[in-house]
Amino acid sequence: DFLSNLVFEMRVLNSRSYPSVDLPYNSHDLFKDMAISAVYKISDMHAFGLEYGRETFGQEYQSMMFFENRDPGEPIRIVYSPPAPWIAAIVQRNKMLDWYGAVWKLSFPKFGIVNFVYPYARTVIGGTRQGPLAKFRFGLEMYPTNYSMFNLGLEGSVLQYIVEGSWHRTYKLGATFGVAIGF
Repeated sequence: DFLSNLVFEMRVLNSRSYPSVDLPYNSHDLFKDMAISAVYKISDMHAFGLEYGRETFGQEYQSMMFFENRDPGEPIRIVYSPPAPWIAAIVQRNKMLDWYGAVWKLSFPKFGIVNFVYPYARTVIGGTRQGPLAKFRFGLEMYPTNYSMFNLGLEGSVLQYIVEGSWHRTYKLGATFGVAIGF
């Protein structure tokens, strides 16, 4: 039946952006560096679903800005600032972004360790308000009961965003830990 193949997961993320930006982010701490998902298992190996997350992304780019009219509420760092009202500045900022994506999860039940720990891989293709996002995660999942699961994994992400007509990219690498409930 439908519910027996449906799994809900919540996880926390601990990752670092490249470029690394040591600035405060532009939002509150509610649901920071977390994600929730719902996936539907279509076989022992494959599952598809949706995921929502919220995390910070360091950004660095060159921008032409009118220095007196920049947004004073957004913490940015001007790395180079010549003495002119219109400046070609190298800008750094740390953006908290909501993201959404489609999930494909690949499980490997034949490679289980004592019928308790199993390897998996997971891909998310989605986006943010600033641009497209891709994530890849691999790790181990543990099943203490038939209806619950813990997972631990390594995750890599790439965010593409556009500023003043030019595309820029932020990479992230880190660890994730989650819990899941099935029916």
